[in-house]
Amino acid sequence: MSACADDARADGAPCTAPFACASGACLAEPSGRRVCARRCASNGDCAAGAVCGRYDFRGRDDGGIPKGPLVDVIRVCRAPLNARCADGCAPSELCTGDGGVCALPCATSTDCGGRACVPVACGRGRCAAPCDARDDCAAGERCDTRVNDTSGHGACVALDDGGVAKADAAHCDADP
Repeated sequence: MSACADDARADGAPCTAPFACASGACLAEPSGRRVCARRCASNGDCAAGAVCGRYDFRGRDDGGIPKGPLVDVIRVCRAPLNARCADGCAPSELCTGDGGVCALPCATSTDCGGRACVPVACGRGRCAAPCDARDDCAAGERCDTRVNDTSGHGACVALDDGGVAKADAAHCDADP
């Protein structure tokens, strides 16, 4: 296949590289399958259950952190980054609180792939959830995309930046 636009694949078609897609974005789905992603401006441009999130073309430095111009970051329709607590978290995950998202527990930020390890009220930590937009975060959090993790996503941080995240009392009573 050449890189000519006439040969480019439509949104949703299987792909192996960005140049194969009319949108210029070959996105890995959670299943591992790679498909041509649809470009978007808002969640309303995407199919039900999908969100309009960031797609980062930038290169990575030796630490895996994205580097390069922000024009290499576009928005595409994709699956949400985080499971909602209401839908049930995996046994190894913690809920971030009311209306929250599932997150991995941590001892330090090195456990979190470049995002912060947020202390929770019951003496444990949870990785700040990855995000591209406010919709990826729990109530009371915002998406900070100024510093991206190794996957090119920002991190959900408390709106008040108060340091200690609210913890669900049930998680404090669960195994330490």
